Amino acid sequence: MTKTVDGNSEKARRRLKKFALHITGYFVTMFILVPLNIFVYDSLIWFVFPLVGWGSALAIHAAFVLGLFGHSKSNQ
Repeated sequence: MTKTVDGNSEKARRRLKKFALHITGYFVTMFILVPLNIFVYDSLIWFVFPLVGWGSALAIHAAFVLGLFGHSKSNQ
């Protein structure tokens, strides 16, 4: 039984690590895109599209990491 518990905790640790990379990439990219849009292309506010689009994918990823979808794929 301890192998199952250890295996599940290892899977959870990997999921959290992947999510941490995802959210880090999101914030780094937005940190670049927002000033780029404001200072270079000030006539059109376009940074909102990747902000919302990628943010939606990030929210879904967070829901998977928190276990809101049951993780049926990872249990196989």
